[in-house]
Amino acid sequence: MQQHYENRGNSNSFAGKYYCYRLLFFERYTDINHAIEREKELKQMSRKAKEEIISQFNPNWNFLVAILNCRILTSFLLNDIFI
Repeated sequence: MQQHYENRGNSNSFAGKYYCYRLLFFERYTDINHAIEREKELKQMSRKAKEEIISQFNPNWNFLVAILNCRILTSFLLNDIFI
């Protein structure tokens, strides 16, 4: 997330171009192949379906980095694969 925030406004990346640095939802995977399959599945979903998934996970649509301690999130990121 820190990297997304630092690169905001950088048109060379999707996250930078569209200012994507606020985390609303994540899924944890230990296998990269499962994470890639899930990412492909999510990309095929309608916006409404994605919004429903976010609402189930995070009903108030709070920015999770503001809630989670970034050090805890970083420790998860070092051990697992997130999409």
